[in-house]
Amino acid sequence: MIICLWGRSMGAVAGNTIIDSALRYTKKNDNVNMAVYDSPFSSLRQLAIEIGKEKTRFPKFLIQLFLDYVKPIIAEKAKFNIDDLDITKDMDKIKVPGIFIGSMRDQLVPFRQVEELFQLYRSKKEMFLIEEEHNEPRSKTSIEKVFKSIKKHINATEHEVIHMQT
Repeated sequence: MIICLWGRSMGAVAGNTIIDSALRYTKKNDNVNMAVYDSPFSSLRQLAIEIGKEKTRFPKFLIQLFLDYVKPIIAEKAKFNIDDLDITKDMDKIKVPGIFIGSMRDQLVPFRQVEELFQLYRSKKEMFLIEEEHNEPRSKTSIEKVFKSIKKHINATEHEVIHMQT
């Protein structure tokens, strides 16, 4: 069986109690053949700081103080540590081919974070630059390009690739 994970945004990087994200799952499991990282952020803390600076104009140290204040609250309520979502530490452990998807128009996850992860990735990799914003549905053209690349990387035929979109 051929398994390709496609994680988007937090689903590309974060773990939860049901299934780990694409990045965390692929570093631990040999049965995954390929992964697609769609708009992944490199660090949740860094992303929060960047969004905080952009939206509030508060200095970085105030945003960091706020994050330190809410960190235990998030840990208690959401059952995860925001500092555990620093994916840059895990990139060298992933052995499957990966496709990274990013957009210059993404106003939530800066393209430079996608680029940072792409540069740190040590396995076979490919980058797709798309036009859609972070929360916009991916165009049929974007999806077709990604699936064509998946088929090429895993030597699959048209009938072996099943596409499910929710």
